[in-house]
Amino acid sequence: MVYAIIWFAILVCVYIGTYLLNRHTKKLDDCKTDFTACQGCANIACGHYKEGEMK
Repeated sequence: MVYAIIWFAILVCVYIGTYLLNRHTKKLDDCKTDFTACQGCANIACGHYKEGEMK
């Protein structure tokens, strides 16, 4: 039981760590950033859509 909790904690830490590292990665200069017409999914909370909105 203790090993399962330790493995779960390790997996959560790895997930959070990779998420934070990926979030701080700079985008390429030629990366398409206009996602206003994106039809990829119906996820309202999509991070790509919010970043690409015209303001």
